[in-house]
Amino acid sequence: METELFSDRRANAYYHFSLGYLYEQLALEHMNREYLSRAVAEYRAAILADPDSGFLRRQLIQLFARANQLEDAIAEADELLDKNPEDVELLRLMGQIYSRYAFSKRGNTDNALLKKAVAVFERLQQVDSSDTKSLLQLSNLYRALKENDKAAAILRKLLDEEPDSTDALAGLAFLQLDSGDYVSAIEALEKIKTSGVADRNHLTALASAYERMGLYKEATTVYQELLDNFSRGGNPVAIRQGLAHNLVLSGQYKKALKQYEILVEIEHRNPENHLRLSQLYREQRRFDEARQSLQKAQKLAPSSPEIQYNLVQLLQAEGATGKAIEAMEGLLEATSKEKYSSREIQARTMFLEQLGTLHRSFENITKAEEAFRTMAEISPETRPRALLQIVDNWRTARQYMKALQSLKEAREEFPDDRSLAMLQATVFAETGNADEGAKVLKGLLNEGPLDYQTYLSLAHVYEKGKKFDDAILAVQAAKGLASTDRQKRAVLFTHGSVLERAKRFDEAEEKFRELLTEDPDNASALNYLGYMLADRNVKLRDAHEMIQKALDLDPHNGAYLDSLGWVYYRQNKFELAERYLRRSLQQHKRDPIVLSHLGDVYFKLQQIELAGQHWKRSIEEWERSAPSDRDHVAIAELRRKLSNVMMQSSPGSDREKESPLK
Repeated sequence: METELFSDRRANAYYHFSLGYLYEQLALEHMNREYLSRAVAEYRAAILADPDSGFLRRQLIQLFARANQLEDAIAEADELLDKNPEDVELLRLMGQIYSRYAFSKRGNTDNALLKKAVAVFERLQQVDSSDTKSLLQLSNLYRALKENDKAAAILRKLLDEEPDSTDALAGLAFLQLDSGDYVSAIEALEKIKTSGVADRNHLTALASAYERMGLYKEATTVYQELLDNFSRGGNPVAIRQGLAHNLVLSGQYKKALKQYEILVEIEHRNPENHLRLSQLYREQRRFDEARQSLQKAQKLAPSSPEIQYNLVQLLQAEGATGKAIEAMEGLLEATSKEKYSSREIQARTMFLEQLGTLHRSFENITKAEEAFRTMAEISPETRPRALLQIVDNWRTARQYMKALQSLKEAREEFPDDRSLAMLQATVFAETGNADEGAKVLKGLLNEGPLDYQTYLSLAHVYEKGKKFDDAILAVQAAKGLASTDRQKRAVLFTHGSVLERAKRFDEAEEKFRELLTEDPDNASALNYLGYMLADRNVKLRDAHEMIQKALDLDPHNGAYLDSLGWVYYRQNKFELAERYLRRSLQQHKRDPIVLSHLGDVYFKLQQIELAGQHWKRSIEEWERSAPSDRDHVAIAELRRKLSNVMMQSSPGSDREKESPLK
C-alpha cells in the first residue's frame, strides 16, 4: 500500500513538473507573465507531491533566475540550503546565477553580486575540492574583482594537478595579459596553439599579445589563421580589421591595402574603412586616390575631426604646407568651444601640435611656439611635450644655446621626463659636448624595456661626438635588446650610419645590404647606401637604381631628390642633376650640402656666378649649423673653390686657370 502511494506521488510530481516545464517554455518564448505564474504554480505542486526532490527545487530556482526574479531564486535556494548545506549541485547553480547577474549589465559588473558568487564557490570548494570547473569559475571571479594574485594561485594549483589543462593555462595567460606580462602570456598561448586545441578566444588573445609586443608579423599570421578558419565563430569583420591593422604596423602596405579594399566592399558605409584606405594610398604617394577615399569618408561622416585632420596630413604629404596650415587653422576654429570633453581635449592638443610643426617647417618660429604653448594650456599634462617642441623650434632656428637653456628649465620642472632627458643629451652632443650627453643617457639605463631606445640614442650621441668605437658598442648593446623586426632594422640602419661616418665604408655597405635583404623597400636605407656610393663615385649604376627606388617610394622627399641629383652629377648628366637639386633646395633652402652640390653643378654648366653664390651660401649655412654637424673639411674645400673662382675672374690675372673642382 505504501509503495502504491509513493508511486502515485511520483506520478503526480512528474505530471505537474511536465506542465510547469511547458508553461516555462511558453513564458520565456512569449515573455508572458501569466505563463510564468502558471509555471511557478505547477512546479510548486510538483514539489508538494515530492518534497524531497532537489531536482524540482533547483528547477524552480532556475525558472526564477531566467525570469529575472533574483530575490525569489535566492529565497528558494536559502531555504533549501538550510536543509542541506552541502548540496553541491545547488551551490554550483547559485554560484552560476550570481555570476550571470553580476555580468549582465552592459559594460558594468555588480561587485556585490560577484562577491556573493565568490562566497558560494569558496563554500563549494570546502564541500568538494575536486570540482575543477568550479575552481576555474572562482578564478574568473577573482580576476573580475581584480584580485589577480588569488586567481593566479588557483590556476597554478590546477596546473600542478593537471599540467595539460588548457582552460587553466588560458586563464593564466589572460591574467598575464591583464598585468602586462605579454612575454609569459605569449608563451602560454603558443603552448595552447601548438597543442591543437586553441579556440577563437585563445587565438585572438595571442594576436593581441603579439601586437602589444610589437610582433606585428606574428600577429598578422594569427589573424590570417583566424580568417582562414572562420568556422570557429566570431566577427569576420573584426578579424579582418585586426589583420589589416597589423599589416600596416608591420609595413606590409600592399597586403594591408588589399584587406581594406575588401573591408570597403563589405562595409561600404563605414567611414573608417575609407579613411584607412586613404591613409594607405597617401603612404604610397597615390594622392588622387587618397583624396577620393577621404572624400567618401567625409561624405559618410561630414563632421568627423579625424577625417579633416587626415586632409591636413594629405596636403602636407603633397608638399602644400601653406594649404595644410590653412586647413588645420580651419579645423581648430570649426571645433572650438568653451568647454571640451577629455576626448576633445586630446584631439585638440594633437591638432595644435600638428599646427606648430607645420609653422616650424615654414620657419615661422613665433607662430609655432604660440601653438605649442596653447596646447600646454589646454592640456597641462602635455606640457613636457610642448616644451620639447619649443626646444626643437630653437634647434630649427639654429639657436642652440637657447635650446640648451630651455632644456635646462624644462628638466628642472620635469626631472623624470625621459623624452626631455633624451633631447637634452642630443643637444649636448650637437653643441660639441657628447660626453655630457652620454652622461645624461647613461643615467636613464635601468635594465628595463626602455634601455633599447636609450642605447640607440647613446649611439647617435657618440656618433655626433665622433666617438665611433663607443657608438658601435652602444649599437651592439641595443642589438642585444631588440625584440621586434622594426627594432632590429633600426639597429642595422644605425650601425651602418655609424660605420659610414667612421669612414669604414665596406663594413657600412655590408650592414645596409643586410638591412635591404630583410626589408627591400626600406627607402631610407636605399637612399643612404645609394648616396654613400655616389659620394665616393663608385658603383654608380647601383647607386642610381637604389636612389631611384627610394624616390619612387617617396617622390617628394627632399633628401632623396638631392641624392639623385648628386648621382646624375657623378654621371656627368648636369642638366638632370640641376633639375633634381633645385627641387631638393625648394624643400631644404638652408641645407649646406644641397647648396654645395648645386654650386658644383652650376660650375660644370659654366654658370660661374651662380656656382659662387651657392658655394658662398653653403659656407654660411655650414657655419650656422650645429657644431657637431659642421664639416670643417667641406668648408675648407668650399673656400678653396671660391678663392679659385675669384682669382680666375680677377681682371688682368695671369694666374694659371685651375679648376675649382678636383
